[in-house]
Amino acid sequence: MKQTFRPQEGGASELSRLIARDAMEIAAVACSVRLDDLLARCRNRANVSFARQIAMYLCHVVGQMPMGEISHAFERDRTTVSYACHTIEDRRDSPIFDRQLELLEAEMRRRIAVIYARCDTPGCFSPQRRRLARRGRARRRRQEGAPEAAIVFPLRSR
Repeated sequence: MKQTFRPQEGGASELSRLIARDAMEIAAVACSVRLDDLLARCRNRANVSFARQIAMYLCHVVGQMPMGEISHAFERDRTTVSYACHTIEDRRDSPIFDRQLELLEAEMRRRIAVIYARCDTPGCFSPQRRRLARRGRARRRRQEGAPEAAIVFPLRSR
């Protein structure tokens, strides 16, 4: 059964919440932290904060979510989302970290394509998000038969 996504008043849309949830799951696995810890309000664990920053970055860059929607989905301030995106982008100067993040982005694109496939309302996504979904489907068709890269490396904060 297909689901229809509708924005809810005063917060992120259901689509944004699904994208944020997938980003949190990917970041939690990659950084070896619990998903519940990413949603906690505490700020005292660097590895949890780092995983949350990765999840916010994935939402913004891969999910094409505006920072305001990300802040609602993560229940954080918009400036926190901006700081997270800048921090992760600065760390991409490291070739190893950049490659690891590319793998996370690929997994995020795959998951977003699954979310888009469940939408039965033609206008439920912006044209930019529909293009992203088409690119993901085309990429999967080209790579059909190729083994999928597993995300097995733990990311560490500095």
